[in-house]
Amino acid sequence: MYNEKMDPRALGQTVLTGVVIVVFGTVAIPAPVAQPRTITFAGYEWTVRASAKPTAPGGNTFSSAPEDIWVDQSGHLNMTLGNHATEVRSRRPLGYGVYEARFFGRIDHLDPQAVFGFFTFELPSNHQYHREIDIEFSRWGNIEMTNMQFSVQPSAQEENRHRFNLIQEGLATTHRFVWQPGRVDFLSWHGHSDYPPEEHLVAGRFTVHSSVVPDARRERVYFNFWRYQGKPLQSSERELLVVTDFVFQSLEDLEGSLLQR
Repeated sequence: MYNEKMDPRALGQTVLTGVVIVVFGTVAIPAPVAQPRTITFAGYEWTVRASAKPTAPGGNTFSSAPEDIWVDQSGHLNMTLGNHATEVRSRRPLGYGVYEARFFGRIDHLDPQAVFGFFTFELPSNHQYHREIDIEFSRWGNIEMTNMQFSVQPSAQEENRHRFNLIQEGLATTHRFVWQPGRVDFLSWHGHSDYPPEEHLVAGRFTVHSSVVPDARRERVYFNFWRYQGKPLQSSERELLVVTDFVFQSLEDLEGSLLQR
């Protein structure tokens, strides 16, 4: 969840603390600007975020180093959290449709200070809440809190969010939301079975059906892993969570497949 909206990612490039000027005689030539790292995951191109100093969310410094965030030989996205946070965003907007991600790891055992987000976000944006739709794994710094949240911003309004405890039955979980005009349907289940899951595998579901649901414009899909309020992890030095797959199906394709049934 983003409470600090003026984010350097509006530039769409690596955050730098300044520009180095190389002077030859009377001519000042700006040094080349570092280009952001990009990766390919699940058939999409992603920009890897980097920052030279603490920034939103939570006052975290983000690393794009290959030892902190990488795609392994199996094609899985590995994201770590320690002294640095990690984040990727899709290179292009996807719009209305089904957003589904499969994870491998004990989400229910994450450090209480850790926040993992799977969400849409538009930056820069003329929308008050940046067209943000969230699936978040976090206890928000309090070990006694629930560890999962579905929300459409503003999540401060209780009717826009659902918090619950995910108690895993194994290492694999699947999380998805279906975004259509005026409505978002969230669903999480144990394992990596295809949709729809058997009812006994469902971990949580929630629907927001109101005018608060944003329209689709130029938002991107993000995965990020950061420390709540920028504070150190409480019980570990480094966390790892693996996104084994991401699948998107446009609303047009989804409606077409339903008509064919």
